[in-house]
Amino acid sequence: MECYVFSTPPKSRVYVELVQFGCAVASQLLLVVRDPQIDPGERIRGALLTLQPYLIKSGLASQWPGTILLSADKATLYWYRVAEGLETLLLQMQSDLFEWVHPQAPEDPCFCRDDDGPILVTISHEHDAYLLLSEVEIALMRSRFPVLAAAVRSEG
Repeated sequence: MECYVFSTPPKSRVYVELVQFGCAVASQLLLVVRDPQIDPGERIRGALLTLQPYLIKSGLASQWPGTILLSADKATLYWYRVAEGLETLLLQMQSDLFEWVHPQAPEDPCFCRDDDGPILVTISHEHDAYLLLSEVEIALMRSRFPVLAAAVRSEG
């Protein structure tokens, strides 16, 4: 896998192609809701309800791609299947990758492969994200998602 970082902010057309690419290559989407002891708020509850038809599983965890919580803190991880209609919902919910942050929305969108290996890793509140791509995925991105391809650079 080769690491690609964003040289252009993942918003507007870059964000659209990022979501399209993620839905084309990933089998799962991971979203995070911090601190399960506190009500996440109306906007996050609404987002979770909207995505409910795609839900595979949810559970507490102290780490996920890009993040390890300190001390005994936990978050709720929501795993969704990538299927027809998910792309449209994601694009309707936010227009910038870094808008996926509490209290606007669940956090840290992560597109993953069947083996749970990450394709997109996001640390929303730090405005940080990167892609971990195979040669086949890189070729697909360059051929079908040129705006996204132009917005990332290899760290390898």
